[in-house]
Amino acid sequence: MSEQEKGKGDLDDPNSKNTKCPDKFEQKVEEYLEVLNELHLTGRTSGFCMRNFTVEGAFNPKFQIRSFFAQLLHPINIIFRTGPKRDIIPLVKGFDGYLQPGSSLLVLGHEGSGGSTLLKALCGIVEENERLNGSLHYDGLDYKIAHSQFKADLSYCGEGHSKVATITVRRLLEFVCSCRLPASKYDHPRSHYIRRICEIIRDAFDLGDFYNHRILRVFNSGDQIKVDVAQTMCARPLIQCWDNNMRDFDSISVIDILSRIKVLSHKLGTTLVAIVSQASDRIFHMFDMVTLMYEGEQIFYGPTSRLKPYFLDLGFIPAKHSTTVEFVTSLTYPEMRIINKKHQGFIPSTPAEFRECWLRSEDYAKLIKFMDRYEENHSDIHAFKDAKFDQTRLQKFLRWLNSNPCLIPYRLQVFATAKVTFFQYLHDYSYIATFVFTYVFQALMLGSLFYNLRNESSELYSRGSVLSNAIVFTAIQTMSEVDIIFLKKSLFKEHRVQSLYHPSAALMGSSLVEFPMRIVVVTMYDIIVYFLSDLKRNARSFFIFYLFTIVITFCMSAVFRFIALLSTTAEIAALIGGIGALVLIIFCGAVMPVQYIGWWFRWIAYANPVNYGYESIMLNEFDGREIPCSLMAPAPDTAPIENNFCLATAGRTGTSIVSGYQYLQVVYQYKADFLWRNCGIILGFAIFILASSLILANFIRYDRESVHIPEFQKRKSYSQVASSFLIEPQDKPPSQTEPDNKKVDVSTTLSTNDNLVLCWRDLNFTVVTKTSKKQILTNVSGYLKKNTLTALLGENKSGKSVLLRILSQRGIAGSVEGEITLSGLKNPKNLRKRIGYVRKNPLFISEYTVRETLRLHAALRQSKQRSLSEQYAYVEYVIDFLGLGEVADFIVGDMGKGLSLYHKRLLSIAVELSARPGSILLLDEPANGLDSQSAWMLVCILQKLARSGLSILCSVSQPSSRILELFDMMLILDLNGNTVYYDTMGRDLSKLVNYFKRIHGTNEHSKDTADFVLHCIQFLKQGPEFDYAGAWASTNTHKQIIEHVNFIMDNPELTDDDFPNETRFMTSFFFQIYKISMRNFVAYWRDSSLLRARVAFNIVAGLIIGFSFYKQGVGVEETQNKMFSAYMLTVASTSTMNGLQPKFIYFRSIYEQYEQNTAIYSRTAFIIAFFLVEAVINCCFATLFFFGWYYPSGFYEFNHNIPFYGGFAWLMLMIFTLYYTTLGIGIATISPSIGTASIISGTAFVFIQYFNGMIQLPGVIVGFWKWMDALSPYKYFLEGMIGGVLHDAPITCEKFEIHYVDPPPNYSCGEYFSSFLNSSGHGIVYNPEAYSSCQYCPYKNADELMVGFGYHYNHKWRNFCIMIGYTAFNLGAAIALYYIIHKTPWKRLAARFVPD
Repeated sequence: MSEQEKGKGDLDDPNSKNTKCPDKFEQKVEEYLEVLNELHLTGRTSGFCMRNFTVEGAFNPKFQIRSFFAQLLHPINIIFRTGPKRDIIPLVKGFDGYLQPGSSLLVLGHEGSGGSTLLKALCGIVEENERLNGSLHYDGLDYKIAHSQFKADLSYCGEGHSKVATITVRRLLEFVCSCRLPASKYDHPRSHYIRRICEIIRDAFDLGDFYNHRILRVFNSGDQIKVDVAQTMCARPLIQCWDNNMRDFDSISVIDILSRIKVLSHKLGTTLVAIVSQASDRIFHMFDMVTLMYEGEQIFYGPTSRLKPYFLDLGFIPAKHSTTVEFVTSLTYPEMRIINKKHQGFIPSTPAEFRECWLRSEDYAKLIKFMDRYEENHSDIHAFKDAKFDQTRLQKFLRWLNSNPCLIPYRLQVFATAKVTFFQYLHDYSYIATFVFTYVFQALMLGSLFYNLRNESSELYSRGSVLSNAIVFTAIQTMSEVDIIFLKKSLFKEHRVQSLYHPSAALMGSSLVEFPMRIVVVTMYDIIVYFLSDLKRNARSFFIFYLFTIVITFCMSAVFRFIALLSTTAEIAALIGGIGALVLIIFCGAVMPVQYIGWWFRWIAYANPVNYGYESIMLNEFDGREIPCSLMAPAPDTAPIENNFCLATAGRTGTSIVSGYQYLQVVYQYKADFLWRNCGIILGFAIFILASSLILANFIRYDRESVHIPEFQKRKSYSQVASSFLIEPQDKPPSQTEPDNKKVDVSTTLSTNDNLVLCWRDLNFTVVTKTSKKQILTNVSGYLKKNTLTALLGENKSGKSVLLRILSQRGIAGSVEGEITLSGLKNPKNLRKRIGYVRKNPLFISEYTVRETLRLHAALRQSKQRSLSEQYAYVEYVIDFLGLGEVADFIVGDMGKGLSLYHKRLLSIAVELSARPGSILLLDEPANGLDSQSAWMLVCILQKLARSGLSILCSVSQPSSRILELFDMMLILDLNGNTVYYDTMGRDLSKLVNYFKRIHGTNEHSKDTADFVLHCIQFLKQGPEFDYAGAWASTNTHKQIIEHVNFIMDNPELTDDDFPNETRFMTSFFFQIYKISMRNFVAYWRDSSLLRARVAFNIVAGLIIGFSFYKQGVGVEETQNKMFSAYMLTVASTSTMNGLQPKFIYFRSIYEQYEQNTAIYSRTAFIIAFFLVEAVINCCFATLFFFGWYYPSGFYEFNHNIPFYGGFAWLMLMIFTLYYTTLGIGIATISPSIGTASIISGTAFVFIQYFNGMIQLPGVIVGFWKWMDALSPYKYFLEGMIGGVLHDAPITCEKFEIHYVDPPPNYSCGEYFSSFLNSSGHGIVYNPEAYSSCQYCPYKNADELMVGFGYHYNHKWRNFCIMIGYTAFNLGAAIALYYIIHKTPWKRLAARFVPD
């Protein structure tokens, strides 16, 4: 019998209750096997064997980039090699081990020990900076081949599967199953088996309650993990790796899920590798093999039965009541080891010494012997031969070419991804509604603005404008493809590892669904715009217009998808997308005809598909159209028509008709025979880009995140992050300001004289949904004893988190009944200030250091009576007390990055302590996800806090007996929210155990008390055999608690009237603004990618606009081009406006989910602080934009070389920058998500932009919209900017712009035009003395041209003040809307808290 067979756990023991699966599950497993046998999908199994396997991470110099300035210097450091050396960091060192098919391995170790890296390497997930060395094979198949050609057989399930949130659980499972079911001939349709397998998995893992729910509606973390498990089981991998996925489960639920996974693994021969934090002995013995890692070193590998004896022989002894996992994990913490004083041999202390002892041990020698035997018996790669594995050169080449082999043909991959995309949009109601609304609203806006255009020369400009806006809108609207692709790229990363499908198949499948959707909305858009604006009314013209909007949509969708695929980050994609939008508009031919573009940029126009589309729809509309002249000049009433001309572009002498085709030739130099040529060019563009995307999609890396360096390695490799913004001496740590700082008794310093008692009576909480009403808490009463540490225990969904949130008065959506007092205080405002509350997953500013985070909370939440230096000194005491000194200057980082999970949990506690809330501290599962020893150390810290004067209530999910012994009392809830125990636990938990023994009627229980208690309560699921709530209610202890609660409630020590002048916030409004502004500025400064993208956009956009309109001449069209140069500033502003919204929503999420309920600062201070930082940054970058645009455009010429004109233009740009900053903030304030904010921003921009004076001339605006002409802020900005930069600029008509006409006999040109010039007020005759061939130019300077657009130079200061008013209005509206929306019921429901 092999080592692993000897080490098998209780799963095969029929008398074992802890791993016994329900009979229903056993039945479903048999059904599953029958289906797989019918499909011939059983029999393939594989284990693995490792020898001296090493994972190394190359140190990335970008890890040391901590500011925007360092980011700018990074290229220089690379060129001159002045940056840090690219060291190799060992993550897993010399790992040896094997695992037979159908066996299981438990990986133990502290956080960052290398366990997760090992699991990822087993499944072929190798990060960008990682390298694998040594030997790893899967039953004889080398890991290089397995990782490249058989990824479908390797499954890694980490925390947080990427899923399509809007599809149902059923559709997700059917999608995975369809990608893993080979396309063979079966007795029934393939869909029948897919549906059958998913139904079996549904019943096996109890998914029936939410099987047809959308994934985003599966709130509970435990249910989400069940979905992950079911998804993996549908995929049927040969090797499964589970990376601490079940940390949110209680221990009994973990046993239940693991037992089901093990049964399936045993039946199917699947090899299982898992990391389970805080595993109890029952969980531990469910595994066959175990390995222990210590800072990347393997210090044990063998059967579970040998783990504890091995380390006992090394000279270590376990702590009292500790589980095996707690014992061995404690050895990786030097201060926690307990050494056997009777041991005579060598006792290791460092990881290297542990490794050396392991290599010399008999267990290691046995391991090598078993590995040799395993390799002899498992080297025939039989599992992969069945998969048509071949080693011929042809097959090797084909496998190399097909870098992502999948089990189903390409056509089925396309069909599967198309189907799941269809259901994704079908259930995403908000997206569909917003998508359709955007097109319909914009169509109605544009069509009504140009309603019923007259066939007159005065509306030639308007007719061209409606066509340009129509084609540009359909093109720009496809930018949403960038967001769609970035959402899919996270799925590509995960699904490519699983080899579910080729990324190109997903692109093709989604295109087959998304493009028809766009066709539908573009059809609606075209019909509305075309017929409202009265474009050419015949079928041929309409369908040509319709055709080109469709092909442009198709082409630009492919272009933006291609951009998103090539972009490694969202910031780069936004930068390229913003520049791309500018390029599309500038070089489409509508803003500036192509012949006016300089040779250096003209090639861009020829590479712009929109240019060809605009040319074609203009030819379609104007070719063959005869347009009556609106105004003949100079004397239509007194002179014959031969002596008059049409005062319009392309107007001719002696005729009152303007040829549409002539107009296109004069203005744009278009040719009629280019119409269908352009269609071919656009389709060629689209096909080429689409083909390139499909090809590149299979070769692009979607996992470009660098390897996550464990914290113990970071301390060796990094220099600590120093705060960049230390302003005052008291801002420095005490060690810098007080070199002779004496040792302080921090436990005394943190103690409190606040003796308030938290008490609650008859708490009931109910959640009401559309279909049901669920009682979460039922008549819960109790009080928190002074200076005690109380554990809150219960199964998942028992209401632990709900109770803590209600007691903390942090707000919860639902119906709450009952009373809560704090020694008589009942006002939630007073309670929140005096009760500390630590959320399960608190949010912090990721760019802030630990010390800066604590100082911020201390400064804003402590009393104003304490000076800032006292508050900061107190922060240092908290840091020392919690042991955060070594990471105090480390950046916190995002989830999964930055600080370790243990230190993040300590930080969340430190934040509440720094605020000095009072004597009450509530914690929601602070030890969740930590390894056993880290969890024990954290609870020890809580115990020490309780001894210093705090009353603590802490919920726990997977506690061991050793951890429970640290608590003074225990409150247990059942699944119905009833109290089933609330008392002390006795010595060695004897009181607790005896109580449940007596109730349950048994004399046997597990060594792990928590498991025993939860196992007893779990019987409530199976029937009303035991009434634990009733039993507890009948005890004397319960009656005494109720009496004491009633006494506290009826005899309050304090009342809310004792604090009449207490304000909601501890600090002044302006101090809040100052501190939050500094925090935001630091966050921006250290988020180098964000500022880098912004500065790059402003510089590049400014130069593109400036050199596109580079020193235009003095002709009429060239002067108008200069006006459009200023108009492009408004277009460029949308990118910056959209860029600030993700940051605002990120800060808002932190504020609403955490800071708001702690009364740290007001909403008004939050918005104003964000505005101040954004204003400074945007104005600085807009100045760079200004220099790149103003001087190349040549506005300083023509008497504008004095400082006033340039200074006023810069001033207008600055106030416009403040305007769109506040507009972006206002839109983000009312937007629930980034996607919604982006859509609203685009809609608002277009709506306001239509009335800026350049889209539709003010003189021909439809009467209904004239009020908007006077209301549009863009109108005032462009009037002020254009009026300033073009005031008194001379105009000299080009030859084709001059109107030639012969005067009547005996009239000179000057005499003939004098009356007309006096009445019109503009224009000039170049040869007034001539008696023939008069040369008339419509404008003599830019001011006369600007009048037609409604712009006047003398309004410049009025416009400046109006823009200031709009900016102030936007900021005030943002603040008011935030208050209004936050107070409405639907806002609270949207942020509904879901119980655990």
